[in-house]
Amino acid sequence: MCVGLPVLSRELALGVGSVWQALARNVFAIYVFHFPIVLLLQWALIEAPMPKLVRLFVTVIGAILGTFAFTNWIVMRLPLVRRIF
Repeated sequence: MCVGLPVLSRELALGVGSVWQALARNVFAIYVFHFPIVLLLQWALIEAPMPKLVRLFVTVIGAILGTFAFTNWIVMRLPLVRRIF
């Protein structure tokens, strides 16, 4: 399931736009790096003076955008790492 779900999402990517193609290319890298980025954001916001619900939304949106940006513009630009992912 852990390997099949990312492959299934890559193969059944709905849409033909450039965002869908980028997500399909990065699906395994996003799968690997999403959890550490979520933990980093939660750790950074743990003492933030805002309500818990706001911290949740900041973490969710930040993790989605941050993971996509990190994998698309940093991880996939490295030649050796690109062969792995």
